[in-house]
Amino acid sequence: MNVSEWCFSASVLLCAMVLPAQEQPEGLPRRDQIVFAEQKLPALAWVKNLKPAPFPVYGIYTWMGEFNQLKQEIKEVGYKTLRVGGKYSDENMKALFDTGLNFTLLAPDGGRRDAFETDDAYIEASVQALSGFLDRFGEEGSFYRAFPAYRGRYIPYLQLRNEPNFHYMYKAGTEAEREALYARLAPQLIEVIRAKSPRTKIPPHQNHQFFRRRCRGGGYAFCEKCTGER
Repeated sequence: MNVSEWCFSASVLLCAMVLPAQEQPEGLPRRDQIVFAEQKLPALAWVKNLKPAPFPVYGIYTWMGEFNQLKQEIKEVGYKTLRVGGKYSDENMKALFDTGLNFTLLAPDGGRRDAFETDDAYIEASVQALSGFLDRFGEEGSFYRAFPAYRGRYIPYLQLRNEPNFHYMYKAGTEAEREALYARLAPQLIEVIRAKSPRTKIPPHQNHQFFRRRCRGGGYAFCEKCTGER
């Protein structure tokens, strides 16, 4: 590495150490200028004949409505993993189990923080929503008694929130307020999952900077809980 390269690298490192975290945008810039047009998916035969990439592919992120419409095509393409959000009914859960895919579900959330008067009320509603969901679909849930063919199955992964550092959890909140709220919320949700579906794993949040800042504030026990490490 020559002197100019070293200076550039040092400057980048210094900026990374001293610059504050950037606030997430509250909406899509220039949304009014976007033109929407129908774009058809390529033929399934064409997709199946593509040469696989030389690196592993995580899978596909979809919603239950799309999954129900395209579940056979998803299976034929050869995806191994699936991340799904939306409403989870008995029929939806049967369909997910029947694919044989290793899937991640977005945990029911009880609504955004903005709809509640206090953080405590939001957290309580979130815990109740997840608890009710797992009473049905957790490892000892009533779903498996109603449908004995699925006994022994369980939800492989539950993601606590989708991008809690963005506006999906708390639209009116600042970055710091979202972090503080998630620091209180996540451990309580994880305790519910461990009690009602102990084999289900909790993947870490996508924004690693978000987690590093919370871990520094909450200590190792918080890190262990909120990254889902077991």
